[in-house]
Amino acid sequence: MSHVTTQNAIVGEPEVVEDLVSAPAWVSLKEAAEEFRLLQVKDGSLPNEADHARARELIATITDSIRSLSDVFPHDSAYHAA
Repeated sequence: MSHVTTQNAIVGEPEVVEDLVSAPAWVSLKEAAEEFRLLQVKDGSLPNEADHARARELIATITDSIRSLSDVFPHDSAYHAA
């Protein structure tokens, strides 16, 4: 049996972290990722076709949120652009 533990862990300068945690893009990213995870089965797939439309919406939200946050993480800009 596996157990998933979530943490509110963001590493960085304290003032940046404080701003990031409440940033709308961060909140949207976190909420969309958590909801998407609930649609997935253990192997990461989405076998229920009824969930596919919602999954696409969530991925769009995740992608947009990452783009919005990329200035906060300039050291990862190439990764975010990929």
